[in-house]
Amino acid sequence: TMKLALKSLRQLLLNQGLLYEIEGPPKVLSLMSIENRVDGSSFSWWVDEGGEDNLILRGLFYDFQRSLRTKLTPKGFFNINAGKASARNSLPQTLRSVDAPTEDLLMIGDFLKAQIVVLGRIQIKKSAKRPDVFEIHFRGAALYTSNGRVVGEVIRVFETPAGNFNQVVRSKGKEIFPSVAKDLTVQLYEAWKSGTFGSSLLRLAFSGE
Repeated sequence: TMKLALKSLRQLLLNQGLLYEIEGPPKVLSLMSIENRVDGSSFSWWVDEGGEDNLILRGLFYDFQRSLRTKLTPKGFFNINAGKASARNSLPQTLRSVDAPTEDLLMIGDFLKAQIVVLGRIQIKKSAKRPDVFEIHFRGAALYTSNGRVVGEVIRVFETPAGNFNQVVRSKGKEIFPSVAKDLTVQLYEAWKSGTFGSSLLRLAFSGE
């Protein structure tokens, strides 16, 4: 004879990443920071809108956001429209930090009712080859908001052609983001198909004493 407290068991499984309760399509929130290592500027939508000098960085974020939405929607995911002033202004001031730790970013996702957050950085650096060639370093990971478990990750480095910084960086971003978004979406979709989203039936196996 074995007795189980269903409420405690459910909470245990949630904490261990073995059960996810979702009503409706899974919601995904992008919290990618954009960093320009060439002139030292940066953009994070949950911190501020960014000045005129950050137009290129803002544009890169929205290009990635559109690519992610395009890939997620056909798979049944809902991509939250990150970057809106209303979303940023609704956040507590303590969470609106450039160097926010992962725990705080997960709290932003939970605050905006996202089950999944995409965290990471898109960094632009000068290439060692020549001064008018740049590198775009993409490092992003998809995490469950409830427990921080990583269910998707993409790490890539891309090189722009030679040319004006604003033009070649923005053009390269539009070229590469669809493939990056596709890779993340495939990993999220595999997690969804495996049954970790919205699980309601459990099979428990006990061994030993």
